[in-house]
Amino acid sequence: MRRPTLSSLRNSAKEDGSAVPSLQDRATADGGGEMASYPYDRTPTDDHPHAIQSKGSVISHSSRGSRTNPKDPRIRINVGGVPFVTKRSTLKSVPGTRLYELAFPSRYHTYEFEYDEDTHEFYFDRNPYMFNYILNYYRTGKLHFPRDICGPMYEDELAFWAIDESALEQCCWMVYRQHREAQATLAAIDGIEGDQNAPPGPASAEFSGSYLDAD
Repeated sequence: MRRPTLSSLRNSAKEDGSAVPSLQDRATADGGGEMASYPYDRTPTDDHPHAIQSKGSVISHSSRGSRTNPKDPRIRINVGGVPFVTKRSTLKSVPGTRLYELAFPSRYHTYEFEYDEDTHEFYFDRNPYMFNYILNYYRTGKLHFPRDICGPMYEDELAFWAIDESALEQCCWMVYRQHREAQATLAAIDGIEGDQNAPPGPASAEFSGSYLDAD
């Protein structure tokens, strides 16, 4: 039997006043067959807390139907309202850091992570612009410093994510350290000015006698 075309369905709808063909009708007319339903359970599993599950197979909810490696699932991170997506293996590249713990569901209690059950995201109320540099460190193994951010701000970010500042690349290290050198210089200047403004102390020794002999 010949399949009806999409045009024939539309013409038929106009003639008899029926409804416009549904998506299912269009799929059938175009030879696509039955449209797949959406039977997935969006509840995260312990092995894959950031995915949806369907009949035993794990599928990333952000991949639009493409299968991902269940041994290396994607992890969604929301930083200051900006979503980021990475892989578990990427976060494992820098041990001893806060993001490293996200790669192990059994360790989530370590930092008491905030997890959104509706969006399947870990939320961090931090600066998303600076987080680009943080996450790029896990991806490339090179930690860089944004030149338009002052050193103390980035220093606080590194401390929050538990990243050792000594990992900074040499091209960024001098700029990153400028604020500390400036603070040391100001402290030294304040110390000099404090010494100059200090009241004079007692004489080190008292003079006794006379420079001239008595007659």
